[in-house]
Amino acid sequence: MDSQFYDFEKEYVLGLEEEEDLKYRYDPRYSHVKGVIFPDDAFKGVWEIIIAVNLLYTAIFIPYQLAFLEDDILWVNILSYISDIIWALDIILNFLFAYEDKDDNLVYSHKKIALNYVTGWFIIDLLSVFPFEWVFNTSSSYNSLVRLSRLPKLTKFVRLTKFARMLKFMRKENKISLYM
Repeated sequence: MDSQFYDFEKEYVLGLEEEEDLKYRYDPRYSHVKGVIFPDDAFKGVWEIIIAVNLLYTAIFIPYQLAFLEDDILWVNILSYISDIIWALDIILNFLFAYEDKDDNLVYSHKKIALNYVTGWFIIDLLSVFPFEWVFNTSSSYNSLVRLSRLPKLTKFVRLTKFARMLKFMRKENKISLYM
């Protein structure tokens, strides 16, 4: 084997690579597929870790922020914007993630991926990134109204349902050890 090239087939035949790890990316049947992110792509694994960290931020920091912090703290606002950008990117990327259907067949058609996402998690994801604070102009000088004005941020907790879905997927596919 030439040291410049990595022989995936040889490693797979020798049993050095787990069966599921490179199931689609290097399969000749899918070499013509462009513009989708396969379930076994490294990028998808990294993205799932980013989403898991963002979910932990949402679960831990947002309640703390709502209860104890003022809205005009710069670093809090920056963290919130970064989190919102990650969620918005997640919506876009979900239209590119190929997936396995209930019969373990790879679905890579853009139309089917979009239909699956729009009929599934899209509305929840969209509501979780919708800028209610900006639309309803929640600035107020009254303490009780300020506390009430923070209620739209609670929609971010809808994202926690994604965490449960991701854990279920990762447990099913035993991907946690693959990406760590």
